[in-house]
Amino acid sequence: MNCTNYGNDKKKSKAPWIVLGVSLFLLIVIVSVVIVLIVTSGPDQSNPDTVCEEFIQAISENDCDTALELLYPAVVSQIQQKTITPEAAYAYIRNEILEDLGDVDLTFSNVEFVSIKALSDRKIIEARQESSAYSGYIYITTILSIEGTCMNDGLRIFNWKAEVALADGKYYIGNFTMELAD
Repeated sequence: MNCTNYGNDKKKSKAPWIVLGVSLFLLIVIVSVVIVLIVTSGPDQSNPDTVCEEFIQAISENDCDTALELLYPAVVSQIQQKTITPEAAYAYIRNEILEDLGDVDLTFSNVEFVSIKALSDRKIIEARQESSAYSGYIYITTILSIEGTCMNDGLRIFNWKAEVALADGKYYIGNFTMELAD
């Protein structure tokens, strides 16, 4: 008797492997998107105008994290030596910027730029020397002096001045002052 085994050699289905492959692919895509969103979620530091606008907005909204991210790291380090928490560092910075205005809640808008000029090489060298003593030092390649105006609730005009440093391809606020216009 000839025993032929019909139908007992079942082919194994590839469906579980296909589902596993597609699931892994989708997982990799989702993780990649999340990583990109986390890495790029910080403030835009690609140009000095945007850094000034975002800093003014952060001060206006009491956004401690953004304000500290936009400051040159050695400046933050220097301030944190005087304070304990990031919130205390931010409060110190905000009080320094708005020293003549006290603890008034201000909402700034209509940011305008009056002048932008590059500082001399001597000023850049001085800034490098001063900031190199603090942790967070990043090699500064350019420093711009920027002046502008903004409004508070459309009623009062404020003048502001900023020194914005270019370091490692990002712009950072190095010094910032604001006062009520005459």
